[in-house]
Amino acid sequence: MRSTLRAALSRARRGGSLLKGAGQKLSGAAGSVLRSPAVSSVRERIRTARRAAAKRGRAAVPFVLRAVGAGIAAGAAGLAAAVCALPLAAVAAATGGVLRRLGLVRRGRVWGSRLATWPRAVAGRVWRRLMGRARRKYDDATGRRDVQTDFEEPTRRPTQPSKGGSLMTTTNSPSRFALATEAIRTAYASYEPPNMISVVAEYKGLPEGLAHAAEPLRRLALNTAGSYPADQRLADQITLVYLLMHQAVEKAQEILPLMLRLHEHDLLRYTAPRTNEQMWNIGEVRPGGDHVLGPSLFQRACEEASAAYAQYFPEKMMQVGVEYAGVPAGLENVAAAVGHLSAKSAEVYPVEQPIAEAVREVHVLLVRAAAAAEELFPMFRRLHAKDIQRHENPRNGPQGESLWDV
Repeated sequence: MRSTLRAALSRARRGGSLLKGAGQKLSGAAGSVLRSPAVSSVRERIRTARRAAAKRGRAAVPFVLRAVGAGIAAGAAGLAAAVCALPLAAVAAATGGVLRRLGLVRRGRVWGSRLATWPRAVAGRVWRRLMGRARRKYDDATGRRDVQTDFEEPTRRPTQPSKGGSLMTTTNSPSRFALATEAIRTAYASYEPPNMISVVAEYKGLPEGLAHAAEPLRRLALNTAGSYPADQRLADQITLVYLLMHQAVEKAQEILPLMLRLHEHDLLRYTAPRTNEQMWNIGEVRPGGDHVLGPSLFQRACEEASAAYAQYFPEKMMQVGVEYAGVPAGLENVAAAVGHLSAKSAEVYPVEQPIAEAVREVHVLLVRAAAAAEELFPMFRRLHAKDIQRHENPRNGPQGESLWDV
């Protein structure tokens, strides 16, 4: 009896030691998991996101105040310019009209038109400068440029689960880049320069306009590489498209020096006119022209498109996918405007053949960039098929699939 009791006690002690060892192993395993690099990385990302959100919150109020101040300053500057410019414009127009009627000048009636545009130009310049300064200060305060760092709190469920908008639905929404560049195509399609000085202004503004049009692609490439949860191959493809745009910018920079060299005598008729230079005219002078290089219509349209896109920050990857899908259409809009200039240079404008050929080469590079961008959206679908599947065919509905949200 005693031997049986001893054996039972011995087995009980061995069982307790085994349970204790198993508990120690489980505790050690749990500790190793919590100390693993993956968990540490997640914790660090959470802390980084919270710090970034706090920075943005602190920088938002000064940014809004600076934006309001910029609007007030721009309005005041435009009003002050109008007070000075409009009377001068009226006097210039009246004086020019009298001198033109007397036959002393040939374009006196438009003398006041340039002065009349001062208020808007001054207000716009003040607004852009102050808003650019406010944006730079905001970027410096937050520590990152053009990067979206909004993440959901890992320990908090959203009050309403994601509705899992399908890709079919979101891609029917227009791309912001495509919408912004439509204005370039529309504005340039019906543009008829009044004289060759206005055409030269278009050649001069072509490189800077293309640089502004390429800026959204640069931001999209940077965010794809460093901010969006996207495959690196997408960033490489966007970079390829951007490099083609950069080649177009470099080619466009060759046009103005070529124009100044090949048409030196023609330009001297405007920059250093001889007495009664108009006697060498062939036809009637179109109204609305100018004798000095003014702003390029193409450049202005590209600047406005770039500024409009700079205010857009997609919050979901499906929205980013819409931008990938819209890049080809956006580049086709830019290429269409340059194609219009290329056709006019070859068939309408009195320019030498090398100039028309240079503009045509710029157009070819833009078409190549648009063709390279056609690969973006199929690549996005292929590389992120499993992620897209969660949105297109959520398991047990959006409510169930949202449990995988992070």
